[in-house]
Amino acid sequence: MKEATEYMASIGRGETSNSIYTRRQCLETVMTVDDVITSTARRYRMRKALIQTTAFWEFCHYGTEDAVADGGVGFYYTGVIPDWAQHLPGVTMAQDSSTGVGQIQGRVGILAWNNSIRAGLAEGTPSDPADVRPSPDADRYRMWIRLLNDDAFNVRTIAHAHIWAADGKAGDDEETPIRRPALDYTDTEIYEVLRRYQGSVEPAFSDATLRMPLYAIFEKYNRIIRDS
Repeated sequence: MKEATEYMASIGRGETSNSIYTRRQCLETVMTVDDVITSTARRYRMRKALIQTTAFWEFCHYGTEDAVADGGVGFYYTGVIPDWAQHLPGVTMAQDSSTGVGQIQGRVGILAWNNSIRAGLAEGTPSDPADVRPSPDADRYRMWIRLLNDDAFNVRTIAHAHIWAADGKAGDDEETPIRRPALDYTDTEIYEVLRRYQGSVEPAFSDATLRMPLYAIFEKYNRIIRDS
């Protein structure tokens, strides 16, 4: 999978002064939860490359500014700056941040899981994305802290975020629903779901174009394993 790290460097998305992890470390993190990605992809009959591409791309972009934001969320809900953020300058209270491997906000995680729960694709009780009480019991914090600390849960949430995106992203910047991720997804559908994960304005569109060759790299190796 060296090809994936080399591709990121070739498009100018290699390590920077703000990077916390090397591209190799990011890839290794994704590979440590490969069994979870595989089982999740099988359950929802989507290509695991769709989850891998998003997880690797997003984690490669996790930097010091993201760590500062994460520290601020912990500060807001608990009243204390987390131990791991004590040395970071500029930590201020924040209700949410993009966190964990997939860089997912607590609000987005709730909306994605709520969508799947209501569609009968996941078990559980819907949470309130607007519950931002400054308390560890707040729904948004409970989702956020799990996304931060549980890589397996985070990558499962990526899959649900892709399903939610295809369904139209209810509760967010809503989009026209398209077919849910499937094993026979076309390149156009793959691009669209990858783009929706990042948003509805630039650089979401140009970044989705850059993610497509990365998707092809993951899919190439996944196909070799499937055919072996």
